[in-house]
Amino acid sequence: MNQIGTSNGTFDFVFDTAGVSTITGDLGFSWLSLTKASVSVDGSGYTGGADSFTLFDGNASGNTPPSGNFTIAGLGAEGVGWTLDITNSTAGGANDTIILNVIPEPGTYALLGGLLALSHVMVRRRRA
Repeated sequence: MNQIGTSNGTFDFVFDTAGVSTITGDLGFSWLSLTKASVSVDGSGYTGGADSFTLFDGNASGNTPPSGNFTIAGLGAEGVGWTLDITNSTAGGANDTIILNVIPEPGTYALLGGLLALSHVMVRRRRA
């Protein structure tokens, strides 16, 4: 892919059970302008655990969408269910990336802790 540009367009990422594909720019990326783009992420179909998903991986364009242009649905609240890491380099620097980090809800940890405690009790009773 050589050029991506959008003026008030929207990129829609819809997660399946395993995640989502990345929009990647190879070394031939000469122009990436997404500063006015909107990004919509629907994570309601995702059933995996904690993971990181690269949404965009550019080639040092310095023009990724600002975090205010993102709408994230189906993954819980920001900072609790997910975080967004945007690396916006200057031309000639490292790659521009937008990474969505999915964090398990605190209830997931409570459930795992409860299962661990229950299995511990069952093992102790068998030994007694």
